Amino acid sequence: MGMATMDDIARKAGVSHGTVSNVLNKRGNVSAKKIKLVEDAARALGYYVNESAQTLRKGMSKVIHLIIPFELRRKYDSFVSGAYLAISGTDYKIELTYFRMRQDLDNLVEQLATAIPSAIFCLGAAPKQAILDNYKADTPLLLVDCLIAEQPLSSRVYYIDFNQETVGHMLRAWVDGNQRVVVLSDRQGFQVAYESLIQSLLPESEITVIGIEGDYKWIELADILDDLTENDIVVALSPSYKEQLEELSNWLYLPLKCPVIVLGELTPFHECPGGVLNLKQLGYRALQQVCQQVYQSEILPVDIPVVSSPLILEESKPLRFLTIGTPMTQAIKKIAQRYEKVCGVPVQVEELGYEAMYDLLNQYGPIDADIVRLDIAGMRSVDWSAFARLDSIPQVARINQSLIEGIPKEYTHVSGYQYALPLDISLQMLFYHKQFFEDKLIQREYFERYREQLAVPTTFAAFDRISQFIQEAQFKKGLVGHSLIQGGPLITYADFVPRLLEKAHQLDETTPDTEIFLECLKAYRESLANSAQVFDGWWGDAAANFASGHSVMEIIFSNYGSDLVGSASHFHSSDIGVSAIPGGRPLLGGGVLCVSKLAIKRPEVGHFLEWLYSDEVAKPLALLGGLLPTSSVVDDPVIQAEYPWLSQLRANLQTGSRFGIWAEEYALQNEVNLGAAVAQALEKQRKKE
Repeated sequence: MGMATMDDIARKAGVSHGTVSNVLNKRGNVSAKKIKLVEDAARALGYYVNESAQTLRKGMSKVIHLIIPFELRRKYDSFVSGAYLAISGTDYKIELTYFRMRQDLDNLVEQLATAIPSAIFCLGAAPKQAILDNYKADTPLLLVDCLIAEQPLSSRVYYIDFNQETVGHMLRAWVDGNQRVVVLSDRQGFQVAYESLIQSLLPESEITVIGIEGDYKWIELADILDDLTENDIVVALSPSYKEQLEELSNWLYLPLKCPVIVLGELTPFHECPGGVLNLKQLGYRALQQVCQQVYQSEILPVDIPVVSSPLILEESKPLRFLTIGTPMTQAIKKIAQRYEKVCGVPVQVEELGYEAMYDLLNQYGPIDADIVRLDIAGMRSVDWSAFARLDSIPQVARINQSLIEGIPKEYTHVSGYQYALPLDISLQMLFYHKQFFEDKLIQREYFERYREQLAVPTTFAAFDRISQFIQEAQFKKGLVGHSLIQGGPLITYADFVPRLLEKAHQLDETTPDTEIFLECLKAYRESLANSAQVFDGWWGDAAANFASGHSVMEIIFSNYGSDLVGSASHFHSSDIGVSAIPGGRPLLGGGVLCVSKLAIKRPEVGHFLEWLYSDEVAKPLALLGGLLPTSSVVDDPVIQAEYPWLSQLRANLQTGSRFGIWAEEYALQNEVNLGAAVAQALEKQRKKE
């Protein structure tokens, strides 16, 4: 039986050929009923879209080829990972092609170019110079990490590489001029450019290049082990060479007598100086050029972070760090052990409940802790005489310089003085599943019901209408529009107040008996019927509903965004959309770090704070779920790809507030009272019904 045609689908679905064409090519104005008929018929007949034929009709395809020497496949794993991050959420597809013999590369490039892909990348090995000079295909050819000797004549060839001068600085930091340098390379000569580079950068060192071919070449590696001395250093040009050498060393009980470093992986900063050839970032930047269709040759710097030094103290008691439970708290717990190992000071992270924390802080007098994480909501309600002004800690000025611009002073200053450092600052944001809003069938059903286009809501009226639509349509058992967390007056306050702020400039204008309050309360109560209600919960519960696919939209504080793409999530970050909340007036959230007045004389406090906000720590901390508002974190393309709402956070911080929405002097009790009033009014209306 041959492949089904559009005519076959039309007959089975009982519609015209044109309707089938419109549905399969995602165009035209087709009813929800007919879309479903066509999709069901196509699925039953095993029909698929011929993308090659589409390419011939439309021109350049969305395929991106990465050509990699088989011997170096492990070296470029990180590059491929960064490449996939760059294309996530787009229509582009990556195809990996490996080759073993150098002469095969020239033919591969010419063959792949005839299919008109969006781009061809050659990693670690470039075609012959004659091929580069005469390359005329429409598809751009990008040479990555090839260290080419001369600029190709063709205007369609680009190169993306690391700064060789900085690579040399990194190598010289590792290698003593009197050491012998043993270079583990590939026998095919793919890394001959790096071999030459190492020889030119280390003219005073004896260089021995050993070619490795394939996996588990233990004969050559055993000879290397026997020959190494304590005065040598091994530079492996692929992670697999280092792994094989270490595996053989362990199996034979022959100790490695010298350091083994990999040119292209993270080096152990706390043990030796060095840098990072960040191949993951290189992959992300390179594939971004394709997505943006802006091609240029580029030389990337090598990351050389400032490394924290251990504290030299006769005796140091542990740092006591008090906090409440947040994703940042879990991330800091994970890195506390590293600080003790690297810097010599233990950190005790103690997690308290929200109410227990503020009961402790409202007890006048000194606090038995060194560093305290405060929620922004409580910053105007604690006894600041128990905390130190941060201008007395010299490291704070340097930390301030590392932060992004535009952080509201609500996070840092009290009575004109800096008492806090912004930690996991956040903003209420609307998170939504892109697939729902992009589904043609759902779009059509929504239009047929409301006579308006389905779009990400910008008002609470639209937000509630979409939730009602989801509830009534019953697309999937248990699917709801959003969650509604009933976890006490502070949760209710944060959930309800953005609705008031959509209609009133300040909250003092909206007492429980005003028309605006009652109007918002009515809409809020009606939204309960179309939500997943969570009793005695917290924002993490709403994030969990979203991550499991139980809800389509959630308005939550962005510091819980890491929960949306964590291990429990069913979705990739590219599946998640983020926008300003309905009404456009979010609350600021998250927390800050303060220093107890009793701890101000401890040098460990300033040292720990500077270590925490350093590039060395802030980036790994972000990947563990703790996002600090430093420029190095927020501007990092890999972190942005993992947490795509970071750019929205930066752009919208100035639209949020916590204290400025009250005309009178703010106190945490304001929030408690208003949240309690909303809960009481809802309960009163329930009893009437």
